[in-house]
Amino acid sequence: MLEALKCPACAASLEYPKDGSPLLRCPYCNTTIAQDGSAPEAGAGPLGERTLPPLGSVGFRVGLILAVMSVLVIPVIIVIAVVHSINKPLKNAIPKIVTIPMPVARPAASRAAPAPPPPPAFARMVQEFGVEGIGPGRFQDAQSVALDGLGHVYVGEFSGGRVQVFDLQGKFLANWNTGSVKHLLALAADRKGIVYADVAPQIIRFEGMTGKSLGAVDDMNTDVEEFYRDVFCTVDGNVYAIGGNSHIIQFDADAKIKSTIRANDKVGEAVELERLVVEPTGEIYALDHERGILRFAADGRYINRFGSGQGKGHLSSPHNLATDGKGRLYVSDDGPSIRVFDGEGGLIDTFGGNEGASGLAISDSNDIYACFANRHVVRKFVLEKP
Repeated sequence: MLEALKCPACAASLEYPKDGSPLLRCPYCNTTIAQDGSAPEAGAGPLGERTLPPLGSVGFRVGLILAVMSVLVIPVIIVIAVVHSINKPLKNAIPKIVTIPMPVARPAASRAAPAPPPPPAFARMVQEFGVEGIGPGRFQDAQSVALDGLGHVYVGEFSGGRVQVFDLQGKFLANWNTGSVKHLLALAADRKGIVYADVAPQIIRFEGMTGKSLGAVDDMNTDVEEFYRDVFCTVDGNVYAIGGNSHIIQFDADAKIKSTIRANDKVGEAVELERLVVEPTGEIYALDHERGILRFAADGRYINRFGSGQGKGHLSSPHNLATDGKGRLYVSDDGPSIRVFDGEGGLIDTFGGNEGASGLAISDSNDIYACFANRHVVRKFVLEKP
């Protein structure tokens, strides 16, 4: 009995040829073998060659699929491998992009350098004394202030004629009354503590601490009776006043009229002088509300004027005058409170706020005392710009 024969290539069962041929062909994979199961010898002719399986056979379809896969898949695998091998070093070679955060925008003011501190004021208030009322240390209508050479501050009430005495720190010391029903227009004090009170039309002298009357100054100028508007004592003991017709009058040691400057004639027009101060050099500054500050030489010669018109040095409603030891002129006004001029009339500075100041006086140490009638106080200022 013949044994079953199988294809050595695909293990398919084979049938012996009916024609007695010594060779067999596998119908599945088209492999040719000898009947004894051995491979045919090389060069056995056409049947010894391996040929493609017939179209449509299973072997053909399997071979076709393998061929297609080898054509399509293998190149793809090669490409992926190449790309991977290329990208790996490139990945390490490409620098990372670092995002630097932009600075947050800030207002220009916060980025700018700090503004320098403002320059110091010309003078700084260091003390204030007084309060509204009628008792000691209280004011109702204080519009005049004067300093003597003994460390006393005299404050006069415009209505009623009351005069109060304080030390330089504002401590109340005494009070007295001029005894006149007239308004107290101005106060002045000499180095020895004698107080001159202008209770128009007269100027009456008093002992500063006691209020004892020392009599009135001379008021007959040749044959004309003077009507006094202001009085001023210089540091060297001279006394000046403004009389009727804007006369500038100087008194001698006995309070007699010594000389007269007729301002209308010197200026060349009618003027209305109301306040005056005199420098140690003898130069005179006189206030005219309409024309500003008029400046006269010691011999009465008219020099110039300033403070009227427009501009920084314009005086709005000037009230009083004072000078310091450096020849600077101070003018109390309604805002700024106090204006400072040089000897030629150039505005140097202002201080004291915008409240109106009336009376004005300056000590030997250049401390400034000013009355603020609406506030019922006296304020003391010290220089910040000596």
